[in-house]
Amino acid sequence: VIHWQTPQNSRYPGQWTSSVQVSWRRYSSSSHWQGVYVAERDNHRIQVLNSDLTYSSSFGRKGSNNGEFNWPYDVATDRDGNV
Repeated sequence: VIHWQTPQNSRYPGQWTSSVQVSWRRYSSSSHWQGVYVAERDNHRIQVLNSDLTYSSSFGRKGSNNGEFNWPYDVATDRDGNV
């Protein structure tokens, strides 16, 4: 796990559906899939990046139902690559 701390309320323009807005992010990678998952706390979602750190997809939105997050703090994968 890589922990990258940024100044609170930092905004980074990006190619995705909205700017990356974070107070900090955590990354997790899987040995079976050579990509990176990013817990994007302030946007209530998980970003999925390819191994070259280009955008692949994202999932989640604000809420408390299945597939929804409230300020995701961390992301982890199991040995089979499940998030």
